[in-house]
Amino acid sequence: MEHNDLLEKLWTVGVEYIDIGAENIALPKCYGEIALYYTERKLLVMIGETPDITITEMAAAIQKTPSFCSQIIKKFVNYGWVEQIRNAANKRVYNLRLTEEGSKAYAVYAGYNEAEKSAIIAALKQFSTEELESYIKIQEAVNKVCHRILKWYK
Repeated sequence: MEHNDLLEKLWTVGVEYIDIGAENIALPKCYGEIALYYTERKLLVMIGETPDITITEMAAAIQKTPSFCSQIIKKFVNYGWVEQIRNAANKRVYNLRLTEEGSKAYAVYAGYNEAEKSAIIAALKQFSTEELESYIKIQEAVNKVCHRILKWYK
């Protein structure tokens, strides 16, 4: 294949990957009768991996407003998954921790993430170290451009 044809093919498969990813992100994943969407799952996993994280820290990490994150945390508190502990140094701030039930939900959602990661890694094992290193360089270059493009729309 010619260089320009390869670039076009890379664009096509990249767009397909984005479309598949967007569909996966849009699908709710369930814990019992409770379905969570991507950002909700992401916040639950953040609390599970970073006990005592604050809403402000979570908002900064996912580039959303504290108000946006606060609404999700209220749901988690209502589910009995998260407890808010007043910060000893700053009484206006609450640290977030999973409850026992929240830890069970976290394990389920972290399991979804691990299963998806494992499936992708298994599919990529067929490639040599050099091929993977080349792919990483290509993906990093694409990601850099995508970050710039996102700034156009913000």
